Amino acid sequence: MKQSDDQLIYKENRKFILGILYLNIISYFLSMFPYAFGSSFILQMTVIGIILNLFGIVVIYYIPLQDIKRLIGIYLIVQISLVFINSIFIMMKWPVVVPLVYYFSIPVSLYVVYPWKDVVKWSTLILLLMVVPCVLSYMVNYPFATAPYRSFYESISPVAPFHLTVMPDIIIMFLRFFYIGYSLYYIHRIHEIKVQQLVQAVAVAANNGKAKEALRLEDEKEEKGEKYEKIYALIAAYMESRQPYLRPDFTLATMANDLNINTRYLSEVINIKKEMNFNNYVNLYRVNNVKELIRNNPQYTLQHIYLSSGFNSQSSFNKAFKLIEGITPSEYANKINQPEGGS
Repeated sequence: MKQSDDQLIYKENRKFILGILYLNIISYFLSMFPYAFGSSFILQMTVIGIILNLFGIVVIYYIPLQDIKRLIGIYLIVQISLVFINSIFIMMKWPVVVPLVYYFSIPVSLYVVYPWKDVVKWSTLILLLMVVPCVLSYMVNYPFATAPYRSFYESISPVAPFHLTVMPDIIIMFLRFFYIGYSLYYIHRIHEIKVQQLVQAVAVAANNGKAKEALRLEDEKEEKGEKYEKIYALIAAYMESRQPYLRPDFTLATMANDLNINTRYLSEVINIKKEMNFNNYVNLYRVNNVKELIRNNPQYTLQHIYLSSGFNSQSSFNKAFKLIEGITPSEYANKINQPEGGS
């Protein structure tokens, strides 16, 4: 079965997020050497960060594609909180600003999966969180030293251990540059996919003889029946080629926007040509997709199948399936998967 365009982007997002989680685990392991082994508290925070990212990897493999984005916000809050706590502790104990570099790659990584407005919101929050440890570090260290940050200058004296001076800076800067490069690659990759979608859409319009443009120009001259025939042909081609019904949030307004046709026309055409409303029409495609998955993939669970086909709940799936097929999904699956000759 041909993958829909949105599913292809979802899968690229999934691969990107998995890569970030693996990089985070590596980052936490490497951070143990310069800082964590010098503090039991930072070591505890590091272990929590490793467990969090391992749990994220397991979750990513077992949830539907459309649910991944909903969990990113929760993950970000926990992950940024760990970085924030570590930054405060490190900068108050060793008054350096290197831990703030951890934040630099986050806005670039967010732009892969979030629109720019959301990236601005998260970046503003991150900027505030970067200011707090700087202020606290100054307030704690200044009163207890004859000169500001004297402890920092003492820490980089010839007797200071290498793992508390140069090595943390090298590790953190290298990893942040790697994060940014990795994120830029996926921004470019997803941009290429969207450009290909646009090119394909233009090609389809050309192959159809610019049917939509002709429909608008001849709208007042043609009889209503002829207009409905053309509109329905566009609807059918759109549903078959784009497979928008696989998205749970697909609506009549979405179709109207994609086809540049009034919602009233679309609703009337579907009602006249198929004798059903828009929701039942979309569910017909979803049920057909479910039937194909059941026939070709007997190892899949019904939950995985109906979520992959655009249904967002089991109750709506069961109701739509029985309305169209006259039997429940489980009965249909048993009937299809029953060996030949069985009773």
